[in-house]
Amino acid sequence: MIKVKTIREWCEDNLSPRAWQRIKIRLLPEFRKEGHFLHTLGDDITLSNNLVAAIGQTIKDIYQKTLPTQFNQSQDEASN
Repeated sequence: MIKVKTIREWCEDNLSPRAWQRIKIRLLPEFRKEGHFLHTLGDDITLSNNLVAAIGQTIKDIYQKTLPTQFNQSQDEASN
């Protein structure tokens, strides 16, 4: 399972210092559907496969980059 901290750190290191903030705001409806809100979305929260996929698509749309395959592999391993 992927934690918020893992993706946040990757975004900050590979995209821009405010990338994670931008992604959270853009995906706020998807986070809310799963019971996550901006004020409660801490580093220790585990993200669902759907949220990781949405984050990956948002990164692709905004930054024309893709999440490393390790994020998808971790999600696949967790579902087995």
